[in-house]
Amino acid sequence: MCFTAAQDSLDKFVHTTCKPLFANEYLLHSGHSVSTTNATATFVKRHGHFYAITCHHVLAAFQIEALESNKLLVPSVHGGRLIHQLGGLITAEQYRWSFNSCRDFPTKEILSDPDATETLQRANSVKPDVAIADISSVWEAMSSIGGLSFINMDDWDQPNWTQLQPHMAAYGFPNDHKSRQGDSVAVPMPRIVAKLQDAPSPDRPSFILYSTLDREHGFGFSGVSGGPVVAEDTTQDDLFHFVGIVYEGSPSSTIDQVAQSIFSRSDIFLYCHHLTPNMFDVWLDSCLYGVQFSLKR
Repeated sequence: MCFTAAQDSLDKFVHTTCKPLFANEYLLHSGHSVSTTNATATFVKRHGHFYAITCHHVLAAFQIEALESNKLLVPSVHGGRLIHQLGGLITAEQYRWSFNSCRDFPTKEILSDPDATETLQRANSVKPDVAIADISSVWEAMSSIGGLSFINMDDWDQPNWTQLQPHMAAYGFPNDHKSRQGDSVAVPMPRIVAKLQDAPSPDRPSFILYSTLDREHGFGFSGVSGGPVVAEDTTQDDLFHFVGIVYEGSPSSTIDQVAQSIFSRSDIFLYCHHLTPNMFDVWLDSCLYGVQFSLKR
């Protein structure tokens, strides 16, 4: 999808296509705070349906937190007046997350067995780090309350990567940078600009953005996973394309021990999935795994 936007309105438009994704208790029993884990969900339209896309490792972290804390946690989209939990009852006593993932989720038994955990991680490592929720039934309510927009993959112009600016912009909601503002939790959405290293190909449907700044940027990029990547077209002023979804960023945290990492605090390193209609269809067909839990405790 391509779109036109002046530089000063680019961030505002992209902000309508993605929102913070929190791990909240079922029915928001305990609310959330600056310490509540968050990531990013991006909204997509495909084949007339509306979807939220994020990364599997985000949901796996939510699920592991739920298992270890014995809490009923649900992925929840937040934005302004909007708080929507992405899940629903499948029976009177069983609740299922709306997300399906390309990778499998661990059970309590697997988590307690290091060999089984390693086996699962090895099997998952060759699959896309992608999870998708069909939110068509609630999109009208979500979009009207939250002022949301979407990446329209039913109206797609495939960009010529040789005509894109080499420095691209990734967006998302870093987990370490939340703050309390009155009764609300504010989550900033920085524009993270870094240089394309290699364009994606059919054999490698991903790409890397990497730059080293002349000073420390002060950000950790955990939480940006699931956010969109935007590239500017060189053939027309203020013409942009959605080209990817972030699935990993480094440094991940503002408190990372630099000595234990190959990245410094002035580095920006982002792994991104290539986003196209065909690739999104492949992900949809591969999303075979989900999470459900019993409401009886």
